[in-house]
Amino acid sequence: MRIKYEQNFHPIGQGLFYSSSLYLNNNILANVIFDCGSENIKLIKKRIKELNSNDIDVLIISHLHYDHISGLDFLLKNRRVNTVVLPYLIPKE
Repeated sequence: MRIKYEQNFHPIGQGLFYSSSLYLNNNILANVIFDCGSENIKLIKKRIKELNSNDIDVLIISHLHYDHISGLDFLLKNRRVNTVVLPYLIPKE
């Protein structure tokens, strides 16, 4: 049995976008996205298109600042996201 974990920091300028994959015997077990935003929307769209899978098992959002969530609309329209983890939000948010 061979287990592999791969994590990628995507250089998208001001913002944050990480993706990671967990493999078992070269088969993908899980794809995870951590935040999905950039001040440069063209660059974040390009990076989303380059992801290795159409299925995202877990999308984790650290907080709701624009440079961490600006690519969400595009991501959700172009990939299937199974689970979303959001920060605690007060009712006003």
